[in-house]
Amino acid sequence: MTSRLGRGAPQDQCLEELCKAIDTAKTLQRSLQGKPPSTRNNAKAFFKFIHEKVPRPDNNGLRLDLVHARSGKPMTYDFGQLVYEIRCMIHENENLNKDEHPDFHILLDWKSQDERTAVWVDGCRAVVNGLFLWGRLRKLLAKFITLMDSIHTFPQTGLVGASNNPSLGAIQPKGRDAT
Repeated sequence: MTSRLGRGAPQDQCLEELCKAIDTAKTLQRSLQGKPPSTRNNAKAFFKFIHEKVPRPDNNGLRLDLVHARSGKPMTYDFGQLVYEIRCMIHENENLNKDEHPDFHILLDWKSQDERTAVWVDGCRAVVNGLFLWGRLRKLLAKFITLMDSIHTFPQTGLVGASNNPSLGAIQPKGRDAT
């Protein structure tokens, strides 16, 4: 089911691009650790990358008990699994926009202005604050890219970048204009 806007709403597309960036970052991280890139166990590697940066349920992280819309089976999700499920659904061109009333177990609410609430359960469905999710994934990637930039520039400058919320456009190689 695609959005009335064509190939998913622009918001859905931004999440797809963020998830592609996470895939790229996890592959780069594996490479820097001396591990060969692999197309096997993509979900496991995705979860590992997310779980290194976001708490799991056993460490006060997110835990959602839902009923999967397609299989009807009960499922438990943590943050990494929730993001991966959204990634897969958007990749399959599913419309998750809550306002268009799709019939899925995970929906995205792009109108919520509550920055403190990431997700709420409505019956057997999780309604995810789209802007919160976008911001959280952006911060996760910004931290990773800032770390990569620091590793690259430290030998030349002796400086390490440290920001957990760099401004948009601030993540780029040293010496490149932010415009």
